[in-house]
Amino acid sequence: MLLIGGAGVWLMMSAGRPVAPSGVTDESGSTPDSRLEITQGKSPTAVPLYFAIFRGRPEGLPTQIERILQGPAFGTNWTLAQRLHGVRNWRVWAIPGPVFLCLLIQKTDAIGQSCTRTDRAVRKGMFDASIFDASKTRPQGARVVVGLVPDGVSDVRVSASAPAVAVIENTFIVRDAVLKPPERLIFEH
Repeated sequence: MLLIGGAGVWLMMSAGRPVAPSGVTDESGSTPDSRLEITQGKSPTAVPLYFAIFRGRPEGLPTQIERILQGPAFGTNWTLAQRLHGVRNWRVWAIPGPVFLCLLIQKTDAIGQSCTRTDRAVRKGMFDASIFDASKTRPQGARVVVGLVPDGVSDVRVSASAPAVAVIENTFIVRDAVLKPPERLIFEH
């Protein structure tokens, strides 16, 4: 964990830059996919159109975590939360909402949450990056990036020079020695 003044601090990031409002072109000059508009201000049940992980029976959040957090962020629906499996040592959930999609991560000694607009997650994915104290030996690396990408993405890179990691059930995890969060995700189909 990145240590600042003796206190543990989470680095929480979301992939990409701000999303252009509906009907406006994005930074590449293209118009956002019209299918994305259905996720804005609508029921979080539109999210399964883009993320297979949400097509199964919702797992919801454990009551213990709900008590700690005392309420969902950005209008997300805790009862629709899906656990992301394959992330060792942590428990991770993806939580949909009418406008935002969040990743909630329970580590040994902390709970953190990263959220982004659903339309942005559909186009660019989303991630949470944790940077750990580099002076401590960590066999899995000093940076851990956990993320969610839409259907059809088979591999993800966290930089142009980084090796590709496999996507399993819309989920990926990167463990490496880099001491800064990724700026964006690079999809491979």
